[in-house]
Amino acid sequence: MDSLLAIYGSLLLELTIADVETRVTSKKFVRAVAADDADVDQVIRRRSHRWERQSPEKSTMEALKYMVPRDVTEPSQANALNWLVSLYSNGTIIYSRDHPSISGDIIGPWQGPVKRLLEVFYQIKELKLDRFLTKTSIENIKSFAELREVVNIAQQPYDKHIAKKLDEDRTNAAEKSLVYENADWLMYIPETKGAACALGRDTEWCTRSPGLKHYENYTNPWYTKKFNIKPQKLFIFEWKGGSKWPSGYGQPPTPDPGQDFKEGIKFQMWYGLDLEENSLPMTLENDSSVDDFLLMIDTDLEISLDGGFQGSDAMGMYMDQYDHQIDEVDLIIDLTMLVIEHGGELNEVEQRIVNFHRGSDHQLRRWQYEAEWA
Repeated sequence: MDSLLAIYGSLLLELTIADVETRVTSKKFVRAVAADDADVDQVIRRRSHRWERQSPEKSTMEALKYMVPRDVTEPSQANALNWLVSLYSNGTIIYSRDHPSISGDIIGPWQGPVKRLLEVFYQIKELKLDRFLTKTSIENIKSFAELREVVNIAQQPYDKHIAKKLDEDRTNAAEKSLVYENADWLMYIPETKGAACALGRDTEWCTRSPGLKHYENYTNPWYTKKFNIKPQKLFIFEWKGGSKWPSGYGQPPTPDPGQDFKEGIKFQMWYGLDLEENSLPMTLENDSSVDDFLLMIDTDLEISLDGGFQGSDAMGMYMDQYDHQIDEVDLIIDLTMLVIEHGGELNEVEQRIVNFHRGSDHQLRRWQYEAEWA
């Protein structure tokens, strides 16, 4: 029996998000949406303009996709979404707070917590630490409450296992990584994955996920070897000014609905590109020089000034602790000046992005772009 479940589970892990999304037209899913509150589409539309003018079925699918963690592999994401769709189709979970039935878990209040529970569940599985899980197949977990129980039981031995592996790096991570401090800011440059995990433990950043390779990908990508460029740094900024949040920085970061509030304010910045060797841009041939590579960066940054698509994913983006990109110009410039003045020697990529962020042209054109779309 266990072997059959294992085979079934492996087949499910081969699903893609696109495969699962086709279930939006299944009879069971359509019936479940119809049985839910008639205003479910309006409720979801108010949460994000991205979901406007969608059918109730597609809007509900978007609400379920929101609960899928980003910081696990794509097969795990598809597996998680498939599980959520099954729970919804069976009436185990519902969206509306006013649903006449009280037996189903309500999606709204659970969205943030379930995303984090699924993230831990799949990271445990991806690290092949199934021994910590009382139920190793998501299909055998029949509710959000049961998922919470399974993860809560696994959390302590999982944390202990990870801590043992990263103990040396985690020890005094803040003290070891701190490069600058003033009345308002602490600036860190974590030089190990363990330090990045410790400094990001109260954030939603993918670089703080011990079971994934985001820290390595961002700080030492393939192009540092191909073009003989010094590996880039990861910068973490922590606000220490208390309640004295400058008005020029806009509103302090706030969590998405359903997320727990995290004390403190942090930002993260990686000065480089999230590229892999097998995603080499078409504009760069095998015999391209470092000048060609840097010209591509300049071009991408120039395009992004006018709100265009930035071809090199994640280049020059500041993220708040909830993993939202920030666009307050004054805040970006001030953080950039911390990097310029206290970030140590910058490589060629970092220097170009620094120049981009601190330029008055960037500031003026960014405001113009925002005004056009206001």
